[in-house]
Amino acid sequence: IELYLVQLFQAGQIRKPLIDDELRAILDKLVQKKETKIIRR
Repeated sequence: IELYLVQLFQAGQIRKPLIDDELRAILDKLVQKKETKIIRR
């Protein structure tokens, strides 16, 4: 999850800390959109 946060911060998709529920919602959306490759370096 930390890797997700780091990459999302770098991608500008997260601009402030999120609560667990919000984080889960974002991760769920990423998975549904098959954009999990965003964590690749």
